[in-house]
Amino acid sequence: MKKKVMMYALLLAGAGNYAGHAQAQAKPAMTEQGTWVTASGNLEVSIAPCGAALCGSVTRVISAAAMSPDAKAAPVDPARLMGLKILSDLQSQGGGVWRGKIYNRDKDKIYDCVVELQGQNELKVRGYQFLPLFGSTQIWHRVTSAQAASSGSGAGAPARN
Repeated sequence: MKKKVMMYALLLAGAGNYAGHAQAQAKPAMTEQGTWVTASGNLEVSIAPCGAALCGSVTRVISAAAMSPDAKAAPVDPARLMGLKILSDLQSQGGGVWRGKIYNRDKDKIYDCVVELQGQNELKVRGYQFLPLFGSTQIWHRVTSAQAASSGSGAGAPARN
């Protein structure tokens, strides 16, 4: 009798362990790392570890035009933008919030920034001077593997979720 009880306990424990493992695999981890399209739709930025922090560099130029309609920056050679570090020294503040620096290519200035994941495919990016109250927020969208595969030649902006 004890053997039967022990066998059922082991079977149930194994089944529960398997179900938990399958559930963990089915849910993708929420992370700031990955490739994102900026709010303007002009650039794809890949966020990845760089030392003890996270950094974001341009991996694809969708359009070399200025980001904002009132910006005075002229379009630039897309080759000069490739690899440009837009986000730097992002340090985790806990709770999915990161603080670091953001480069504004239209103004050729570096600002403080707060980056926060908003769901699986949206990233809230707020650049500011002095206090976050004195800043501007953008929503970046994650590039999914299907979008990356369909972009092929690098022309056109990926669809947003």
